[in-house]
Amino acid sequence: MSYNGSGVFVRLYNWVTDAAAVTPISSTKMDAEFDGVATGLTNCVTKDGQTTITANLPMSGFKHTGVANASASNEYAAFGQIATSIAATNITDLNDATITSAAAGDFLTHNGTVWVNKKHLYRKGTSIASATTTDIGAADSDFIDVTGTTTITGLGSTATRNHVWVNFTGALTLTHNGTSLILPTAANITTANGDVAEFVRISGGNWKCVNYTLASGAPITGSVIFASINPSNVATSADIIAGTSSKFVTAAGLVSHLGAVSFVKSQYTDVNSGSTTTPYDDSIPQVGEGNEFMSVTITPKSSTSVLVIDICVAAYAASTNNNITGALFRDGASDAIAAWDMTEATTSLSPSGGMFRHILTAGSTSATTFTFRMGVGTAGTVTFNGRAGSRLYGGVAGSSISVTEYKS
Repeated sequence: MSYNGSGVFVRLYNWVTDAAAVTPISSTKMDAEFDGVATGLTNCVTKDGQTTITANLPMSGFKHTGVANASASNEYAAFGQIATSIAATNITDLNDATITSAAAGDFLTHNGTVWVNKKHLYRKGTSIASATTTDIGAADSDFIDVTGTTTITGLGSTATRNHVWVNFTGALTLTHNGTSLILPTAANITTANGDVAEFVRISGGNWKCVNYTLASGAPITGSVIFASINPSNVATSADIIAGTSSKFVTAAGLVSHLGAVSFVKSQYTDVNSGSTTTPYDDSIPQVGEGNEFMSVTITPKSSTSVLVIDICVAAYAASTNNNITGALFRDGASDAIAAWDMTEATTSLSPSGGMFRHILTAGSTSATTFTFRMGVGTAGTVTFNGRAGSRLYGGVAGSSISVTEYKS
């Protein structure tokens, strides 16, 4: 053992002690002592580089001084060499230009060849004014404002930036192009203050918007940008069909587009009566038979629309064993287009009536009027919304006729 494990050389024998003890000189002791010295010297670091280090060297806060610059990746680099490298001509700035020194706020990474300053990733750049071709590739940061209201049809071909986030400060139109300016939903976008778009260069002057966030937080749906339309500019069914993007679609308008196009209704609460008969037989009721009690007029939106006529009627017969017939007529034509047996009065003043429906195709976009007539089969009187000519239920008992138009 030549070292004690803490770097202290330990001798095996003490010659003074041996002399005092009159211990004879021994070749064995001499060999052991000098073998320890040889082992200790072998474990030392030689200045001419013969020694290969076999463990980590704790420096205890001291330095290697006077070192040369490294020339390989597995060699120590001198501090001066690193400082010179950073301060020389191999730092690529945010505009891909060479700078000669680092500055406060710089963020340097090494790409294997040069040092790259990525401080532009951590700050907002200089604003760019909107133009027909707004060259966002020339921006000095990956996040910029685009100001103004000029319609944009392209984003330029400067290749400094390939991925840019744009914050719009005003209302302008981004014009969709399937090659050079690809937008979500393949439709133009009207921007608003605070909208943010993320653009990626595909090649040359061709860009794609991979994300668009409205300042309002609403989504982009179809070809309509909801934050950019006027809520008072309500879309009609025709606008919805045509895909007009500047119109606001109300819930009622959407329901209308999906099904019902229009609706009209006539409500009656007044008491009325009549005694003109309607034959209770196998003939089509005629317009001169019975008495007219209700009518409604509608102007169809389309000649192919389906019209659904709903009739709710309260009626009373004034004589026994007398049927009440209800008949529906259109535009004063002689023949009824529908008829119903509204029950047989088996006792005097028996109530009759009910709910009836008839469906037909509009056939025209001109105004059309439907009338409802009632009459008893033999001599007698029918009361509408009452009994024996008098009102019932304080006027809240009523009858109605309505027409709902549906898209075919």
